[in-house]
Amino acid sequence: MSSLGLVGSCLLGLSLIWLYPCPSGVVWSDNFDDGDYDGWSVTSGMFLAETNTLKAVSEGSIERYQSISEGSNVVVHPSTVTTGTWSFDVYVTGDGGGEILFMMVPGRTYMIDITSDNIYLWRRGIDEEGRRVGGVMLHFPYIVRDPFSGWQHIDITREGNGRIRVYHGGKWATGAYDTLLTTSQSFVYIAPSSGMALDNIVVSNTIDVFLSPVGRIDRSQWRFWAAIMIAAITVAAIRIDWINRTNSLDAQNKDDNID
Repeated sequence: MSSLGLVGSCLLGLSLIWLYPCPSGVVWSDNFDDGDYDGWSVTSGMFLAETNTLKAVSEGSIERYQSISEGSNVVVHPSTVTTGTWSFDVYVTGDGGGEILFMMVPGRTYMIDITSDNIYLWRRGIDEEGRRVGGVMLHFPYIVRDPFSGWQHIDITREGNGRIRVYHGGKWATGAYDTLLTTSQSFVYIAPSSGMALDNIVVSNTIDVFLSPVGRIDRSQWRFWAAIMIAAITVAAIRIDWINRTNSLDAQNKDDNID
């Protein structure tokens, strides 16, 4: 393909990028802007949504997360997503940010545990009384130099091959491969003390966050970065075509001088 042909192909690709809609696979979401948490079930403690966040208001138990049915603030939302993206904001206090069980079935869960300076990724068992029993830390914990404070953004992705990735504030934090859980019934938030909160939850059945040389990329940004790449290829193709034409003219001028 000539350089100009490549330019034409790039321009065609650019136009298709802007015409093609950005894929969306949102299954459920909640930002609590309506001031309530309809669709959620509180199994322990107390929550309020009057401040447009899902906020724990009971002291609960600081004995960390022994039960999902008692001793802490626990709230549950139905969720059957097993591959896709779980995105949310969590408010971290001096006691941490709580636990998010993003995939759970009776007896087993994938979850992250957010302390004031770590994020742990677990696969854990759950007994009939709702207590966490046993389990496997799927990867080394994500450790920060400065303790977490205030709102933190978390993205979790899980691919069909079992690859789990956890992002904090747009940066990869931890991850692992695990295929033991193949179904899910619930998304669970556990807050062991008042003041912890959850907000801006979006759960989709598509991978909406990707690793790239520039860091985390949202699915909503894919057209922008694709356009940048195609524009760079187009500029390079035009430059190469200009150099080839210049060299061809120089060679023709030399031949004319010889004649």
